[in-house]
Amino acid sequence: MERLTAIKNSSLWAAYGDAIGFMSELASVSELKRRTGVNNLSETVAWKKRVGGRFGINIELPSGCYSDDTQLRLAVCRSIDARGFFDVEAFAKVELPLWLSYALGAGRASRYAASNLIKREITWANNFFAKRGVSYVDAGGNGAAMRIQPHIWSFAKERELKSLLRSIVRDTVSTHGHPRGILGAVFHGLCLLHTLDNEMVPSMDDWSAVLRQMEHIGSIVADDDQLSYRWLPEWEKQTGKRFDDACSVVIKEIETDIAKMEPYLLKGDMGQYRDVVSALDALNPNCRGSGVKTALLASGLALLCQGNAENAVLVSANTLGSDTDTIGTMVGALVGATVQDEPKGMLADREYIVEEAKRMFHISQGKADRSFVYPDLLRWYPPTIQLDALNMSPYGLIFSAFGKVVPDGPEYHQEGKSSKTWRWYRLSFNQSVLIRHRKPVMQNRTLPKPSTGYYRVVETEPQLSQRKQLPLEIPSTTSKSGVPFTIDDAFEEVKRSNFSAEVIGRMLLKIIDSDGNVDRAVAFAAIVSKARQERRKRQVR
Repeated sequence: MERLTAIKNSSLWAAYGDAIGFMSELASVSELKRRTGVNNLSETVAWKKRVGGRFGINIELPSGCYSDDTQLRLAVCRSIDARGFFDVEAFAKVELPLWLSYALGAGRASRYAASNLIKREITWANNFFAKRGVSYVDAGGNGAAMRIQPHIWSFAKERELKSLLRSIVRDTVSTHGHPRGILGAVFHGLCLLHTLDNEMVPSMDDWSAVLRQMEHIGSIVADDDQLSYRWLPEWEKQTGKRFDDACSVVIKEIETDIAKMEPYLLKGDMGQYRDVVSALDALNPNCRGSGVKTALLASGLALLCQGNAENAVLVSANTLGSDTDTIGTMVGALVGATVQDEPKGMLADREYIVEEAKRMFHISQGKADRSFVYPDLLRWYPPTIQLDALNMSPYGLIFSAFGKVVPDGPEYHQEGKSSKTWRWYRLSFNQSVLIRHRKPVMQNRTLPKPSTGYYRVVETEPQLSQRKQLPLEIPSTTSKSGVPFTIDDAFEEVKRSNFSAEVIGRMLLKIIDSDGNVDRAVAFAAIVSKARQERRKRQVR
């Protein structure tokens, strides 16, 4: 099967598995009947859901409406530019904070992580939040594993595997700090890579090879300048553990869970799937959303439903009490990559999902010609109040960094101390989102014409072919590339200069002159200082 078809169908079935599983998420039989009018799901339908929390309002969601799983997966897609570089700062400081205004079905850890990233001093590498009994270092759920597929779809074969794993880890640690969350994302990513490369889902023997690859995650973190200097010391300080040791414990947990699954999977009967779920205690609310258990269940269900993506997502969606949408989205990504047929049921934003899948494929082939345009991260900050992300301008309605939007559905109002409105809008790049907002008001200051929220054509194919000689994980610092200048960019310049005093000073001034933000200048100085100290220690040894 052509790789383009595999990636496109992987993307579509991942979204469809999410959409159909979203309807049955955390539902009993009676609740599913109330939401959808049926006791057993066979396709996507329009249904009713309470949004805005316990005291929110009931809204009818259109047939094929997907949840936060697909929302964040599309956000990751946008964060990968034409050269295959994952802009983790744009994902953390633009995508995640804005996602809070349109999130559907999000878990607490992901919400708290995104909310914390609104703070100016917090970056993807120091998002150590603690709120209402949920802490970053204990966040081991599947909120990251469900969104990392674009890293695999866009992966170029000539690149080293460690660059892929580094991107997955960077993506994950922006919201989840427990090794279960990190290794669950890595396990699913490697299983999807195997599926694309071999045109079949990995067997249990292949899982053993995946686990051996996962044993190197500790060294990948240690070899990455940003992770080792900015993230790892704080993680080990807060947990009192060595990251390598914590990963080893989780890998042993995975091996134990695989042994529990094996007797049922060997029978090759889809009817055994609920027994597999029970064997992993994945109906228990304390285990249901585990990053590693969800990844294992998706791979196990993929084995039981090889070659039949529709069966895979329906079995997941109708296994009530399990994490139906996330298992559905992950098994959809796996089995979908092996089939020729697209989902026949209704799926929201199908065209946009296909366009992003094609862009991921072209990135993997070195032929992509478009990158999403983000604001200059040294000059832009997310709205501190989520309800204020939507505003009126002389150019029409503006949804913060995503630019112009147009209404695409009825309004739903909730009166109270803070009057709120929910309404479907169509973003400039053709994604539909249900935005929660206050009444949009005209800004007192004159706003410039929106310059972000669209895809910009970048280098031609001959220019992109030269990327094989470039360090793919490092964006250019020149404005001509269209990639925002970031602290990561400045630090890479310093490293390339062998910590030249002149370059350090020039990069520091560039950060200061960009927006006068003292916190960013201090953060840059701290990174350089720690990196230089570590380099000296290695030289002494």
